[in-house]
Amino acid sequence: RGIMKSSGASIWKTYKRIRKQICSPDITHEIDELHTLRKDCKKLRYQVEAFAPIYPKTPLTNAVGELKHLQDILGAVCDNSVQQRFLLRRQSHILQRVRDAERFEKLLDGVLEDYAARERRMLRTIRKNLDRFASKKVTETYRKLFEFRTR
Repeated sequence: RGIMKSSGASIWKTYKRIRKQICSPDITHEIDELHTLRKDCKKLRYQVEAFAPIYPKTPLTNAVGELKHLQDILGAVCDNSVQQRFLLRRQSHILQRVRDAERFEKLLDGVLEDYAARERRMLRTIRKNLDRFASKKVTETYRKLFEFRTR
């Protein structure tokens, strides 16, 4: 019983911190900010999964499913950004080493534009996904599973 109380308190606190970040009017959706949110979601998932055997399976599966969905979205945005930054940093070095630099530069520019366009599309829809995780429905799922255990 003590482990449920302490794990529930910790999980609920982490969820509320993430929800506060998501609901903050100051959230900018900058990649670094989204990466921090992604890391916090990973911590929450580790907590939830570490104590999964002591919680009811069905609501826990729903809670984890919502968290996985958000992690997938944040992961795609952050991974795309990392790949784009890598190519931008290495662009001149790569071009110095290829035979047909002009042709390769055009190809590389096309790839970079694809990354940029993908990032713009993902960032346009990120708010919907953040709101989904911070919704009353998901919050209530986490509350029912973990908050009552803090008393």
